[in-house]
Amino acid sequence: PDKARFYREAARVLRPGARFVAAEVASGPGGPVIFPVPWAMTAEISHLITAEETARLLEVAGFRIEAAEQSTEVALAHNAQARARLERDGPPVLSPTVILGERALERARNSARNLEQARILPIEFTCIRA
Repeated sequence: PDKARFYREAARVLRPGARFVAAEVASGPGGPVIFPVPWAMTAEISHLITAEETARLLEVAGFRIEAAEQSTEVALAHNAQARARLERDGPPVLSPTVILGERALERARNSARNLEQARILPIEFTCIRA
């Protein structure tokens, strides 16, 4: 939940000029997140912030943002490929239920729905330690 502290600590341990990449799920403009999702069962334990808030925290921590790339299209394409593979081949031997438990399918479906409705935005920040 304390993203500012996490980024400050990352900046502290990196040498000036070092590269840092933060792959984040940001809250999007499409409305509140539908739960459960892979990272949280309820809103009370989900700590999403906007991409803009994330950028500000990175800069305050001591990073210069070199690039910020939203990867929604990549994630949507990945989800479509995963659904096609599931229909074609059936469930994989190792499935998300190993980590996410018995509600893994519901959590994955909600995550896909959140992505499709812009409730969440996957974003990657490439930063340089100032």
